[in-house]
Amino acid sequence: MSFDIFIKIVGTLISVFLWPPFIIIAVLVAFGFNSLATRILKKRIDKKIDADMHPDESLGDEEENE
Repeated sequence: MSFDIFIKIVGTLISVFLWPPFIIIAVLVAFGFNSLATRILKKRIDKKIDADMHPDESLGDEEENE
């Protein structure tokens, strides 16, 4: 979240002093960053939930090999 705000503040400053359309680019970059971060976080949570739902699978494989 702080990286999102940082990107938007930098984009606003560049827009005010140098090139006004840059704010649009900054907002799109922040959106892409948030979208990617959300996707990665969702995959990690899904993987953790799956591991918690099946904790005995790894133990069963070791017992079969003996």
